[in-house]
Amino acid sequence: PRAFCPADLNNDGQVDNSDFVLFVNDYITFLCNEPAMPQGCPSDFNFDGLVENADFLIFVNAYNELLCP
Repeated sequence: PRAFCPADLNNDGQVDNSDFVLFVNDYITFLCNEPAMPQGCPSDFNFDGLVENADFLIFVNAYNELLCP
């Protein structure tokens, strides 16, 4: 993900449904140290080792904006 737009999980310049699918997969996996989690735990936006509701709130705000700054 881009440093200025971390919720753009597929690096296409937008936070859209494609990113939502990636986020949901990480959310289901939950723990950053699980083997199924993508390297670097890209959906852990608050860096607490989990992909949970706090990260979802960050994602939703970016999703509502659609375009990366």
